[in-house]
Amino acid sequence: MQHIITTDVLVPMTWDDTAGKWRLAPAALDGSELDVPEPPEHCSTDKCECDEQDECDAVSSRAVWGHIPSGRELAEMIKTATANHS
Repeated sequence: MQHIITTDVLVPMTWDDTAGKWRLAPAALDGSELDVPEPPEHCSTDKCECDEQDECDAVSSRAVWGHIPSGRELAEMIKTATANHS
């Protein structure tokens, strides 16, 4: 069974007043993992519709220690997901 485990990442951005828009901050592209709002318990099973809560919790516990993407990796993930969704 595929469990739905979710998390949020914080993407640092800076306001460009001249252009009147948000831009990715240099820290988003420095190659380090993005921050999460509440480490290390940043995974949620709220959206999982399984009836195997113990298994779902076990998967979530493993996901907590999974690699959080860098800004560049996240950009590639979004690009791939967008291409596969059109």
